[in-house]
Parts: sequence; structure tokens; C-alpha cells
Amino acid sequence: MNLIELDRALRKLRLSGMADVLETRLRQAQTEHLAPLDLVSTLVND
Repeated sequence: MNLIELDRALRKLRLSGMADVLETRLRQAQTEHLAPLDLVSTLVND
């Protein structure tokens, strides 16, 4: 699944807030070397 498909899936699930910050949080995760669980936790808490 690519970023566009993931964005669509999140919006379909009515998680537009998560979709709005997804790209930013992915960049943050790469920069800060976040573990996958930390990335998901950050997305959920946004």
C-alpha cells in the first residue's frame, strides 16, 4: 500500500485527522528513528 492508498483508507474509515498528519509523522519517524509502535502511538494521539 502506498501513501495515497493509505490516505484514502484512513479517510474512508473516518480517520481524516490521522490522514492529515500522516505524511508529517512519517517524516518525523524517519528523522527521529522512531520504532513502528511509537509512530502508531503518535498518530493515534494526534
